[in-house]
Amino acid sequence: MIQDMIDSVRAQIYSRVSSPFFGAFILSWIPLNYRFLIIIFSDNPVMNKNALTDALYSGLWYDWHVFRWFIFPISIALFYIYVYPIFSKWFYTYWMERQNDLRNKEREKKD
Repeated sequence: MIQDMIDSVRAQIYSRVSSPFFGAFILSWIPLNYRFLIIIFSDNPVMNKNALTDALYSGLWYDWHVFRWFIFPISIALFYIYVYPIFSKWFYTYWMERQNDLRNKEREKKD
């Protein structure tokens, strides 16, 4: 019974972590919040980490930290999932056409 619950939780976590949106969100979140990660993973005592984090998020960015933590990464992730494939398909198609043109010209040159 308990093992079934643990397996169910593991399956849920795996399905969420392996989604393309989660990966895109994390990859866009890290560059926007790298200072926070440096503070968290530093060897400073907890009290110094709290003070550094408070200093990091004080001032103008304090009012806008929700953008840096959620809105910007979500926007970048959505762009990566929905808009990037459209442009990528167009560029890939263009590139393949140019490669085919080059191959055809090489064949014509050999003949």
